Amino acid sequence: MDFDTRVRKAHFSHFPIYHSVPDDQVYGKIPIIRNTDYLYEVCYREGESDDMFRKYVILGLMILAPLSLLAQRSDPDIGIQFGGSFPGGDFGAGGSASSETRGGFAEPGVTGGAEVTFSLTKKNRLGWISSLLVHLHKTDYTTFFQTEGYQGSSGSWLLVTPFTGLRYKMPFASDFAAYAYFQSGLMYGQSPEITLYSDQGTGVQNSANGSAFAYNIGLGIVVGELVNLGFRYIHGEPTYHVTQSFGEAADQKRTFVQKITMAQLIFGFNF
Repeated sequence: MDFDTRVRKAHFSHFPIYHSVPDDQVYGKIPIIRNTDYLYEVCYREGESDDMFRKYVILGLMILAPLSLLAQRSDPDIGIQFGGSFPGGDFGAGGSASSETRGGFAEPGVTGGAEVTFSLTKKNRLGWISSLLVHLHKTDYTTFFQTEGYQGSSGSWLLVTPFTGLRYKMPFASDFAAYAYFQSGLMYGQSPEITLYSDQGTGVQNSANGSAFAYNIGLGIVVGELVNLGFRYIHGEPTYHVTQSFGEAADQKRTFVQKITMAQLIFGFNF
């Protein structure tokens, strides 16, 4: 079958990324008998390559343009925060080599970062908020390894998310105020390295970098204009290009999209 230049062949193997290519990009799937139920030859249309430079330029304009204008109007509120991060949806799900879900196998993790807010109104109710957040989630592939008959080890998901958007704050007592915000930005992350051990050899899926546009929805309470107690919901779908090796077989390139959802409880201080 003759495809255009954006089509290539890939072999999905023992690693849990069986359905890593969207259905509308799959043109054929032919089983290959090599003493395994999980090895297939898949022809698919390769997605557009990540244009990281364009993403950073757009994000930089989103953050710096409003900040440069607002800095001339008011002094900013600066805050630091940290807390717990809880994976949801596919990000926290497991799976097997034949699973239809791209599970991230993420465990509860930690988050931290800083934010700056400029007031857009005299009463400081509406503001422009920009933040830089870091998130770390270890992974647990124990169930997958046991189900598929392997031993193994796995690393962690490391995510960095610069965001910018609008915040609304409403005082409801002398020393208390509630707030809510919506931000958009970039999710830049590093996937975990996965190592498999079996009688047939050792397999390794390397760690890789991925990126995507993402959003952040948050709400919380400020106590005495100093202490910040909040909740935030972050979602993005980065694309990762990894290399897999197994035994003496030739290395294979893999592409998958990981849906990443995090619900976070945070504690912080404002200055």
